[in-house]
Amino acid sequence: AEELEAKREWFAGIVDLMRERFNRLMDVTDHMALFMAEDVRPENDEAKEMVEMDHVPEMLSVFASKVEALETLDSASLKAALKEVQKETGNKGKNLFMPTRIAITGQLHGPDLNQMMTILGKEVVLKRLAVYAK
Repeated sequence: AEELEAKREWFAGIVDLMRERFNRLMDVTDHMALFMAEDVRPENDEAKEMVEMDHVPEMLSVFASKVEALETLDSASLKAALKEVQKETGNKGKNLFMPTRIAITGQLHGPDLNQMMTILGKEVVLKRLAVYAK
């Protein structure tokens, strides 16, 4: 029962985060791949180019080490981790957030990234970052 409750909370978090993208219940299935996929790929050439920029492997590696060190993933701790990455690597704004989003979701735009990572959980986030981190 405990596991079922955890799954229900996880799914409720997804629905809450993606609510404005759902017009009808069927839309939920279109977006579930984002949360269920073992790995994600850039949605198009623009996304692919952003995640292949020279600074990205090191930057995502630094972010992965910050995520690894977090006891719990929540919006506040992830925001703080990204701020530390910005300080340590000098990457900020679009050069920080876009490649991170693409590594995690494959998409250039989408729902709040910190909430997204909270729902995905540490293991999935680290697995997705590892594809691009060096």
